[in-house]
Order: sequence, then C-alpha cells, then structure tokens
Amino acid sequence: MINTVFRITGQLGIGSEEIAISSFSPLALPEITKHHCIEPFGVAHAARVSLTRVSHSVKFISISAGENHSVGVCELGNLWGWGSNLFGCLGLGNLFSHSTVPTLILPNRIFKSVSAGKEFSIALDNNGKVWCFGSNESGQLGLGDLKNRFNPVKNSQLKNIVAISPGSRHTVVMDEDGSLFSFGQNQNFQLGLGDNQDRNVPFRVDIPKVQMISSGFNHCIALDLDSNVWCFGSNNLGQLGLGNQDIQPQVAEKIPGLSCVSKIWAGGNSSFIKTLYDTIFAFGSNVNGELGIFDPEERIITIPREIPRLFAMEIIPGGSHNFAVDPNGFLYSWGDNFYHQAAHPVSVHRMPITKVEPELRVFTRISHVKSAKFPPAEIQ
Repeated sequence: MINTVFRITGQLGIGSEEIAISSFSPLALPEITKHHCIEPFGVAHAARVSLTRVSHSVKFISISAGENHSVGVCELGNLWGWGSNLFGCLGLGNLFSHSTVPTLILPNRIFKSVSAGKEFSIALDNNGKVWCFGSNESGQLGLGDLKNRFNPVKNSQLKNIVAISPGSRHTVVMDEDGSLFSFGQNQNFQLGLGDNQDRNVPFRVDIPKVQMISSGFNHCIALDLDSNVWCFGSNNLGQLGLGNQDIQPQVAEKIPGLSCVSKIWAGGNSSFIKTLYDTIFAFGSNVNGELGIFDPEERIITIPREIPRLFAMEIIPGGSHNFAVDPNGFLYSWGDNFYHQAAHPVSVHRMPITKVEPELRVFTRISHVKSAKFPPAEIQ
C-alpha cells in the first residue's frame, strides 16, 4: 500500500522524481550490479526505501553520495553522476538541471575513483590526475579561485595522486609518496596547516608519510606507515580522539594509545579504527548511537573505545548512521534511523547494531570513506 509520495531531484538514480513509499528495505540502483566502493552521505534525502533494480547493465566499482547528488565509476572507468546538479556538482556543463538516472560525465577519460563532497565532486583518473567540479565557495576544488565549475576541470597542481577524500567544504588528497595535501574551508583547522584560513590551492600537510586518509564533516584522520593515527580539524564532539573535546589542535596530532592500526574511517563527526587483531575502536559523537555504543548517557566519547560484538571487515560511515560488513559479507547498520537511512523498518533516532534485512551480502572491497557533510546534530 502506498502511503506517501515525495518529489526529489533524482539522487536515488532510479529514473523518477516522484518516489512512493511501499516498504522499508534497501534500495538497489538499476545500473549497479557490482559494488566495490560504497560511500553513504549521512541523512536520507528521499523517502524511497523499497528494494528496486535498475534497468541498465552498467557495473559500478565506486559510488559516493553527496548532500543531494551521487557519483560513481563503472568497471570500464567511465564517470557517472545523478541527482541534484546544484553548483554544477554533476559536471554536466550547466547549473540548474538535475539527472534522475546515472548520466555519463567526461566520457573520453578513464577514472579510478570518485568522491562527493557536500555540493562538489572530486574524481581521480588512472594517471593520478585529479578532476574537480561543483561548488568552490571555499576553494575546495583547489583551482586557485572561488569560482564554481560546471564541467570537470583538471587540477594541474596535483600529480601522482592515489587517494582523495573530500569533507563538507574541504578536500584532502594523498600522493604516491604518502604526502598529504589539503585545500578548501579551514575555519575548524580541518586543513591541518596551523591556522584557520581557507586555501584555494593545495598545501602540503606537515605529517609523516601516510598510507590511508579519511575525512569527516570538518575533520580528517590519517594512518601513517608505522600504523600511527594522526588527526586534525574540528574536535568539538571528540572526533579527534585526543581525550578532551576542548582540545583544538591547529596542526596534525598523533592520537595517543593506538597501535597496530590497519584501517581508519571518518564519519560525519565520528571516527573508527581497526587494528591488526580485528578490534574496532570508535570515538566522537554518539548522539544518535552512531559509534555503536548504545548508552544514551554517553553522547560524546573523546578517547578510542572498543565497540563490543562488532566483527567488521569494513565500515561505511555516514553522518549519523553507519554500516559495516562482517567477514561473511553480511551488512549491519546502526545509529540514526529516523528516515530509515539505516535500512530498518522501525523509525528511531538511536538504533543498536542490527543486521540489514533482507540479507545483502557484499563480496567485493568497500573502501574507507570520507563521508558526509551535514551540520552536526544538536546535543540536548
């Protein structure tokens, strides 16, 4: 039975702006038949919660969701976008149009990955070049000005890049030597450069060589070659793991007490760490239980805390909800589910770690995520 109809801008990519609620199970994009990288944004943007298959045969290896748009790379290396095109974040050459189905972007270029910021997108081609498009109000495209880009533009200052991780209005990238560069909004010191001035061109972050990066709304964590975790940016909800939310570093600092770290993930205002022993630690905002710690009194956790009974190969952080893939490929979710963004039929703001039904098994790699860009949840 259809309960409600909502009008959106096509960010679900299923070919219609009018979406009918019929159930509360996960939605599958028609074109997406092979998943390598999935990046949620943090808040449900539409009411479609029923599982739907798409009509094309395009197989995606990388997908990332922004505030109201999504971008992906298929197995042939083509770049696709769908949803809102506000500020040109789909790279379609205009400002106001939107796409209700995946639309090819820059068809003559081969890409390895793509990641969405709030209203902009950053893509990495197979030659280590970075392409940027969309909103540039804070210099988050790193092109030397504050002009929005409606078509993909190559950032000529970035070479041999192997990882990209945009936040809300800033971007962090890593080159093949393990050097870190940042640009964009910096009012929360999320560029790690020692001040809070925005940058519209890439600047190198003073940090040891790194092997992995991940950005949240306004913070970043990085894993160096010695398995130490470094952090910079906003710490108002303890998302840097430094033991005190009042500590606000201006440059990258090493998180104390962590060793043998193998993977890192930054969510909206939270962070997750996995050790070589498969233990998962979390810190930051737990307002909606997004750390997987279901104690309503523990709304902020400022030091890494082990998440009990979570055996995850990968974590896919959103803004206030998260997903995890267990060793058997089964999907779990927790945190804010008010809009059913955690794929559970019960609408609640604090959902404990729960297996997603019907069972969805993920057999391929899911990358660490830069995640989401909504303002932090208000703490009562």
